[in-house]
Amino acid sequence: MNRRFSISMILLMVFSLFTHSGTFANVRVLAAEAEEVLHFKFDFGTEGSPVAEGYLEVTDKMIYDKERGYGFLEETDGSRDQDKPDDLRRDFILANNSEFIVDLPDGEYEVLVFTGSYEDRDTASFTLEGGETHGGERTPGGEFKEYKATTQVSDGQLNIYFTGEWARVNGIEIVQLADEVSEKDLNLMFDFGSETSPVEEGYLKVAHTLIYDEELGYGFDKAVGFRDRGTPDNLLRDFALADGAEFIVDLPNGDYFIRIIAGDEIAFNRSSFVIEGEDHGSITSQEGQYSILSANITILDGQLNIDIGENGRINALEIIPMSEIASLKLVEVSLSPETYVKLGWNAEDSADSYKIYRKK
Repeated sequence: MNRRFSISMILLMVFSLFTHSGTFANVRVLAAEAEEVLHFKFDFGTEGSPVAEGYLEVTDKMIYDKERGYGFLEETDGSRDQDKPDDLRRDFILANNSEFIVDLPDGEYEVLVFTGSYEDRDTASFTLEGGETHGGERTPGGEFKEYKATTQVSDGQLNIYFTGEWARVNGIEIVQLADEVSEKDLNLMFDFGSETSPVEEGYLKVAHTLIYDEELGYGFDKAVGFRDRGTPDNLLRDFALADGAEFIVDLPNGDYFIRIIAGDEIAFNRSSFVIEGEDHGSITSQEGQYSILSANITILDGQLNIDIGENGRINALEIIPMSEIASLKLVEVSLSPETYVKLGWNAEDSADSYKIYRKK
């Protein structure tokens, strides 16, 4: 059949293969290491002035010592508190020709320096580890700047040297940069059921009593029920009865394609799912049948949250990391005599398959 249509396509690289059984093959995928990184936040100002929430207080007289692990090399030219506009920026240290020191493990760091004054002009600049100079833009009273730079620490200590005739420094944030994205095995397939029922090969077992904890990285927010019908296979024979419960999975931020499988060998099923706060409605199936809910979701807070409702049956959950193909291009379009579109892109060695979604 020949039809005219508008072309708007999103090509996603899906790190998995569909098999005839509806499960996914184990594959190699790219994911960021989920290591905890160091994040220091310092609020510079006067003694006694409010300290911004989550920040460490630094005064003009705070000299570096090993026990504390941070401070100035020597006393600065003083500090001021001008009451506005907030706890971080209301006060500052006059830091011209002053050096601030922080003990840190060797590695790469991103440094954010807050400068400015509510009433006075500012020209603060700084160097990291003796490198190039950053900042230095002249600002009038009431205007604040945030300068960002990266540096490598190789001697266990970060040295920040401030210059500028009017070098007013409000605060500093230091964030350890994680290693580059690395290749690792991720098993993002979950088989729900009882504590004793068999588990489908390649899947992680989720018993009805499994409660989420940070070390494990997945689980329910409370204990739920289950049923095991003994057939048709290890994946579909059993399920959790999780009406009113939430299933949680810790994930690196990014885009994911997920599938939820729900059904019952001997009963009608209607289960609803709210994923990352978005209502995806209900999926239904007759006895002996199993329905699938598919969704593309974006993780922004390091955690996938699925609220389960109605009958609350869930047999399996499959999570696939996705990455947009930046090299996608339109090669050829034909509307007559045959309707087709040819696309091209640079293949990725780590991708086992590609799926194309057409949007009207």
